[in-house]
Amino acid sequence: MNQFVLRFAGSLSRACEVFAALLVGVAIVVNLAQVLWRYVLNDPLEWSEEVMRYTMAWVAFIAGSAAVFRGEHMAAGILGGIGNRIAKLALHYAILLVMLAFAAILAFFGTRYGLDTGQVSPASGIPMEVPYLSVGIGGILMTIKILCLLVLPPSMVPQAGGLRPEDMA
Repeated sequence: MNQFVLRFAGSLSRACEVFAALLVGVAIVVNLAQVLWRYVLNDPLEWSEEVMRYTMAWVAFIAGSAAVFRGEHMAAGILGGIGNRIAKLALHYAILLVMLAFAAILAFFGTRYGLDTGQVSPASGIPMEVPYLSVGIGGILMTIKILCLLVLPPSMVPQAGGLRPEDMA
C-alpha cells in the first residue's frame, strides 16, 4: 500500500513538473515573439503580457504542488531540532494537517471562484476561468499530495535534497 501511494504521488508530481516546464516554455516563446514583433516588426502583440501572466500563475500552482510532495516548500526549521521522537512525529502530522487545511481552502474557494466569473480578459480574450482555475486545481493537487503524505509513514516521506529532519539536527 505504501509503495503504491509513494509511486502514485511521485508520478503525479513528475507529471506536474513536466506540465509546469512546458508552460514555462510557452511563456518564453510568447515573450520572444513579443520582443520580435515589438522591436523588429514594430507591431507589438497586445495579448502577450496577459498570456504570460496567466501561464505563470498556472506554473506557480502546478509546480507548487510538486514542491509540497517533495518537501521543497518553504519551512521554518526552528523546531526541527526537537529530540523527542514522539514530539517530532506529532509536529510532522500537525504541519501536514495545517498544510492540508490551507490546500483544501485553496481548492474549494479557487474552484468555486474560478467557475463563476463570466469574464473575459481584455487583450487576449481568454475566459477568466482559465487563469482563476489555476488556484483551484493547484489546491486540489496539493490536497491529494498532502493526503498521500499523511498516509505514508514519516520515514518514507520525501525530503528536500534527500535529507530528513534528523539529518539536519
